[in-house]
Amino acid sequence: MKNALALALGLTLSLPTAADIISSYLEPTRTWSSATDQIGQSFLSPDQESILNSFAFLTPVGSNLVPTGAGRLYLFDTRYFGTYESISFSSPLAISEPFSPENGYVFYEPVSLLEATMYYVYSDTRFAPFSWGYPGSQSDGLGVAYGGSPQATHSYDLQTGVKFAYVVNGEFLLNGIPEASSYSVLIFGAGIAAALVLGRRRAKWAAVRAIEQ
Repeated sequence: MKNALALALGLTLSLPTAADIISSYLEPTRTWSSATDQIGQSFLSPDQESILNSFAFLTPVGSNLVPTGAGRLYLFDTRYFGTYESISFSSPLAISEPFSPENGYVFYEPVSLLEATMYYVYSDTRFAPFSWGYPGSQSDGLGVAYGGSPQATHSYDLQTGVKFAYVVNGEFLLNGIPEASSYSVLIFGAGIAAALVLGRRRAKWAAVRAIEQ
């Protein structure tokens, strides 16, 4: 079900599948190809505990929806009304690592999200291409788009009725811990780490015994 909207359009979401999809809009109908805008997007967190790992703006390439972007992404829990130029001096909840074509904007540390809360992300760099659609309703919890030409207001203006194509990756939590699917991955990873440590210890003691003999 996570990729149902994209698949309905004949598109495949080309992103790592290990994380849960916290929020997404996967029905772009237009694409902008000139790097004249810095853009932002709001999204509503789910009705349960979750953590945010990464965010990606998306654009179609062939039959795939792939990450697009540049620079870093700033996460806020209220709308940012400042200018493009001053966002680096703002006080966001979190700032991402530089954009990666494989994963989009990955945050340095997982960000705990409050339940059913609107969050806002803004790019600090102009880029292209980016894609959007006109869903016609803002009642579905996916938020709205922000952006505009720096030659105009130098601010992230509300784009009424527009949503940029995006996906929010993270993990759903149950009583403060990852749900079963994610937790099993953590257990598996911990098992590998323990096996490696045990293997190193055995190798060390074998070497000590060889020297003593």
